[in-house]
Order: sequence, then C-alpha cells, then structure tokens
Amino acid sequence: MTMHDQSPVMPLAHEALRQLAAHQLTNYRQSRFEGGGLRITVEDFEPADQIIVYRLYNVLGELFDLLKAYWNRPDEGVAATRAFTTRVGWIDFLKEVQKLGAASYGQSQHPNLGRVVHDIKGGGFLALSIYLQLLEFGLYGEDDFSRLFFLTRDHRKIMRNAVQQIDPAGEIRDSQEIEHNVSLLAEKWYDALHQVRDGTVAARIHLDCRYTGSISESCLEFAALDRVLYNLINNSAQHTADGQVYFAIFPPDEDTVPPADLRFVVYNRSTPEHLRLLAQRYDETMGELFLGGFTTGGTGHGLRICAEFVTNAYGLQSVEQAIAERYCGAARIDEFFVNWIHWPTSDR
Repeated sequence: MTMHDQSPVMPLAHEALRQLAAHQLTNYRQSRFEGGGLRITVEDFEPADQIIVYRLYNVLGELFDLLKAYWNRPDEGVAATRAFTTRVGWIDFLKEVQKLGAASYGQSQHPNLGRVVHDIKGGGFLALSIYLQLLEFGLYGEDDFSRLFFLTRDHRKIMRNAVQQIDPAGEIRDSQEIEHNVSLLAEKWYDALHQVRDGTVAARIHLDCRYTGSISESCLEFAALDRVLYNLINNSAQHTADGQVYFAIFPPDEDTVPPADLRFVVYNRSTPEHLRLLAQRYDETMGELFLGGFTTGGTGHGLRICAEFVTNAYGLQSVEQAIAERYCGAARIDEFFVNWIHWPTSDR
C-alpha cells in the first residue's frame, strides 16, 4: 500500500531494491533506540561557536513562528519572509554560520564535534539557506512556502538532537513518547524540489512509500532519522546527473505484519565520471563509503553519520558490522548510485 494514490514511476524495479539486503534483520537492542549517540553539549563548543549556534537556533525559531502564522496565507507569508531575511541580513548571516566550528576545531577533543557541525550546516539548513537566498532575489515557486516550513521545523529539531542544552524545554518535549507516522516523512518529501549547491542544482524528489505505519516513538528519535535521511538526500541531490532523486520506503519483509523494519533507499543517476571514481576507490566494496572519509566536494562525514545512527538503532557492535551485514550500504545498479539504510518500525 502506498502513501499516495498515484505512485511515481521509479526507474529501478522494486524487486531489485528488495534484493539489496536481507529481508529480515536482527535487532540486538533490549530497549528502543531513543535517538541520542551523535551529540555534544553547548559547552563543547568554544564561546565564539556557542554564539553562532544560539543565534542560528533563535533565528530559525523566529522564522518558524512566522511560517506557522502565515501557513494558510502563503502569498502574504512570502512577503513577510522576505522582510524577515532583510531584517536579519540573510547573506551576512550565512557567512557567520559557515564559520561554525572554526573556533572549536583544535580546541575540543569531542569525537562528535565534526559530525555535529556537519549536520548543523547541512541537514535541512542547506536547502533552507538557498531557498531564502533565492527568495531575496524574488525567485520562488508556488510550493516554496510549505517547503520553507518543513525545512525550518526539521532543522530546529535536528539541532536539538545534535546539541544538548541548546533548548532544555524543547529537549524535554522531544524526549516524550509520541508515535510518529511515516506520513510525516511522506508529506515533506513527496514531489519536493530540493535545493542544493548555492541554488545552481535543484533535485526533484520522487517518493515511493509502501508503508503506512509508525516509524519512531519520540521527536528525539525522529530527528535522528531525519539526520540520516537529510544526509542521504542532500548527497544524492548534489551528485544527480539529471536533477532527479528517487526515494523508496518499504518493509523488506513483506510476509510479516506488522513489519519489524523499514528499508530506505535513496538513489540517483550518476555521471560516468562519478561512477568511475567510486569504482576505482571501492571496486566491489562500495558499502565501505559508510565508513566515512571519502568525498567529492563535501566533508566525508555524511554517510558515516548515517551508519553510526543505524548501528545504534539496531544495537550492533560497530559500523563495520552494519556494513558487512548490509544494515546500510551502497551499490551501483546500471547508471544509478544507490544508498540504503534500515530503521526499526514502531508499530505496536
């Protein structure tokens, strides 16, 4: 069963995606993963970086309040948002955010510092920052207002997941048990236009969701899954050869009801050059991309972050185990670069 009446035409057969990994996975956890693991506290940043983190979080809070207020009046909301970016000085503000981490690298010994900085600059903020730059120039589409809403909302939650003590009251709310249906993913990704790379590349997201149940038990956990999916989709959007990204969500085990696991597959048509670079580095072990460190223009953190979260979600001993047993992985199918991860469902 799909989330939408009309499923998109996906270039890779569903059965090919089912065969990427085992249909049944072992979950070694005694209790459900709550979404932590890849976090630091505000105090782990140097003071100069703390100022940037707090300002970003607060600016996004103001923006989110504005977007909520104009949700039913998007035309007026666009004008109000443009006034907001002018008041904030959006371009100069972005330059300030890009400095995040500079004061703390070399000072902090926290192993998660680089990953947290990566997700604060990336996540939903990467696309959001570009949408708002385009908006300042009067360039926007009819669906951009709802896109701004989802990106702003998501990134505030991602920041609370990544940086403890940034918003103590918000963290308490995020940790409370509340079921999150997969529709919360579908509503923001279905047929979305995702801006990356300074507005020079925009990718259309084609979503095929074959599941209708719950996927997490708290906002904190859902934000962890969001950190994974934004990394996968941002990566594919930046490397797509034709401006299209394909996103499939389905239970690999179709015989068990309710299913225990979901598979998330994100893939894009790649250029021959990009595929050749991957083949030279990894040959038949492309899943090792999830070990991190390899990049063609990024930081090399993104896929490692995904693997760390999946490892935690299933109680695995290491990222290496997650890759070897295909809880997460990458492959080439024809001209497509394919990534996948798994996440336990929370159907009762």
